[in-house]
Amino acid sequence: MAIEIERRFLVRDPDIVRGASREIIVQGYPWAKDGYAIRLRVTTQIDDEAAGRPPGPPVVRATMALKGPRIGAARVEHEFEIDDVDSAQAALLLMERKVSKSRYHVIAEGETWDVDVFHGDNEGLIIAEIEMERSRVVRTPAWCVEEITDLRKYDNENLAASPYRAWPPGEK
Repeated sequence: MAIEIERRFLVRDPDIVRGASREIIVQGYPWAKDGYAIRLRVTTQIDDEAAGRPPGPPVVRATMALKGPRIGAARVEHEFEIDDVDSAQAALLLMERKVSKSRYHVIAEGETWDVDVFHGDNEGLIIAEIEMERSRVVRTPAWCVEEITDLRKYDNENLAASPYRAWPPGEK
């Protein structure tokens, strides 16, 4: 059993991703209920000269994940590689509940943070997360403005069902 431990924070300054390596992620949720979710993800690694990588064709990979409910910062997750990327992309096209985002890898406070800049119905939302092998104290960078680890509405499967742009202003 794999346990994913991560802390998540809202980010207000989109400039923190400037020059960082990135990938484009589209993920769909064929089923999600009571904190459990099945996720299909297609990730396209972008060759980004600003991040120091030479130009070349993008690398595309697909995964399926089974996720359990969060307990604090921890969540059970089983992720599997899907060899047939074309079939995964075709399945994503059929899914109603999807999230798309650019994921940047930003080094801050001696740690690598994943910073997700959301697109489409979740445009305007930026979330930074740090994954850990065990729970521990994390030095958060100044650009992390509010911890949202315990707020389920920011979980990707919930953003796919109830997008950020549809939230009333007082809930953002």
